[in-house]
Amino acid sequence: MEKLLKELAVIPGVTGTCVFDKIVGVLYTDLQTKLPKSLTESLGIHFVRLVQMGRISNLKIQSAHFHFDSQTCDGIPLDTGAVLLIICNSQANSFFIAKTAVMLVADLDYDQSQ
Repeated sequence: MEKLLKELAVIPGVTGTCVFDKIVGVLYTDLQTKLPKSLTESLGIHFVRLVQMGRISNLKIQSAHFHFDSQTCDGIPLDTGAVLLIICNSQANSFFIAKTAVMLVADLDYDQSQ
């Protein structure tokens, strides 16, 4: 998992990554952003709830995107129930970052199943 976070952290515009679990909180982190821990946890909770609402509606959310004035946050649900959060500059190519993250998560799932 840490390898995945480091691979994402080198993408231009990415200021940090973390894996957030609803019960435990932040599991893994590579955050170089100046976001307070409480704000990171709040974002994580919102993404987890969004994924849960999708499941209730029989929708499988593959990624979600929150765009703020100075930061962008992409969230990708993991099979474990946790969420991968990627914090970016607001000018970053969020579509590219999210697609790259989805591919890396799929590779991670494939590697762990072998």
